[in-house]
Amino acid sequence: MRKQNRTTCEWSRGERECHHVVGGEFTDKPDNDGSIVSSETTAENPSKDDEKQEELPKVDIEKSNATQKYFVGTTDKNAVSYQLGEEIRFTVRLYAGAELASCAKFKYVLKADDGRDVETGYADGQLGMFKLTTKLDVPGFVNLQVIACDGDGNEINGVNYFKGGAGADISNIQKAKTEPEDFDAFWQGQLKKLNDTAPDLLEAREVDSPDAAFTVYAVKIRFRKRNTWGNYVAGYLSVPKNAQLGSLSLQVGYMGAGIFDAGKSCNQGTATLIVSAHCLELGQDSTYYGGLMNGTLRSYFDAHNATRETVYFREMILRDIQAVRFMRRYFSTDGADERFRGLWNAERELTLTGGSQGGFQAVAVAALEPNDISMIHIDYPWLCDIGGCGTDGRIASTFMPTYTPALEYYDTVNFGKRLSCPVIIGIEGLGDDIATTTGVTIFWNNLNPSITRQITYVQNQSHSHFPIGETDKFTLYGIVSPN
Repeated sequence: MRKQNRTTCEWSRGERECHHVVGGEFTDKPDNDGSIVSSETTAENPSKDDEKQEELPKVDIEKSNATQKYFVGTTDKNAVSYQLGEEIRFTVRLYAGAELASCAKFKYVLKADDGRDVETGYADGQLGMFKLTTKLDVPGFVNLQVIACDGDGNEINGVNYFKGGAGADISNIQKAKTEPEDFDAFWQGQLKKLNDTAPDLLEAREVDSPDAAFTVYAVKIRFRKRNTWGNYVAGYLSVPKNAQLGSLSLQVGYMGAGIFDAGKSCNQGTATLIVSAHCLELGQDSTYYGGLMNGTLRSYFDAHNATRETVYFREMILRDIQAVRFMRRYFSTDGADERFRGLWNAERELTLTGGSQGGFQAVAVAALEPNDISMIHIDYPWLCDIGGCGTDGRIASTFMPTYTPALEYYDTVNFGKRLSCPVIIGIEGLGDDIATTTGVTIFWNNLNPSITRQITYVQNQSHSHFPIGETDKFTLYGIVSPN
């Protein structure tokens, strides 16, 4: 039987769905009619007798006492299905609670992957609705931000702005630089360095649990002695109380960028280890973590990238792999600790999770240590297309290491090519300016077509900005099925 690879797309607006198969800066000035026009973009003020205007605002956003003040933005079709040269039409409405609201002005900021300058401008906000039409002639994305402003053009406090986007010919967006020819050889050499260190449990200290049905331990796991950044792996391990032999799945979660205490996660039927991105003490106060952030770990992601051996992420990834090896070993039938021995067997799931930097770590571990990994479930993975982000006219990330050739050995796209388990990208914001939508789409485009995979693009979401109320979601599925 031959396997057939099929990509499908699901469009969900709120809970409404449809399906189909898919293979420098300037400020524009309003024209006399109130429109703001550039060569690629038209932003317009709807008139009161616009037949598409469903309602008029009932409240001034600055006078409203609503607890939620926000934008809802849509496109005229599936936001990730546009063709090259096709008009992309945005409609963005302002709400106070459930009511359409007005403001003095809308400010918009538009970025695109086609090399144009950032476009900024203002439009009349009295009708509570803003429309913008643009297009792309190269595969990529546009990113639109809309902000509610007062009569002086200043942002109104307490209003959740809109930050979304749309893409054209996205299946043809590709990585800017080729991967190193010795990528695999380099990482095989690194794994050999780890193989002589057993993932022994150095410490398992019971700590407060967020769920009474779980026991949570602060653990330290042995890491290789010859290192730069510490000789143990730190994390919180949660285990369901009274679990029966062979009853548990395993999950290993990885942390986003920054220096802080690791999280605790209690999941039904699962032993979960949340791994600190750094070798540090758990359960400390902010003074401790702040001291590391301003001291030895200052700019850890950007300060050591001259050579592939000195990149901070090298030891981070190896610690992450050691964490997986610990879970497999200690929860198997011959595990060394009776508290965990035999609670898992290889027929049950071992899932890796993480968002942003944690997504990068999960991908790297699954690529380098694939044994028993049943799935990775990640959100907005960071470090995708490091060498291409912000080059060749593409939208730049607001938080990315300064590029050096050594970072090609740590690009999430290069690891992604080597994945052999199912991949779910649960969230990628169409307004994400850190793990850029373009970079994450390149990651998606380079996944092995023989694996089952899924990505959900979310309108009006960035890396740290989240929508209020209904928002559009667009899910692509790479389905492998017998034919």
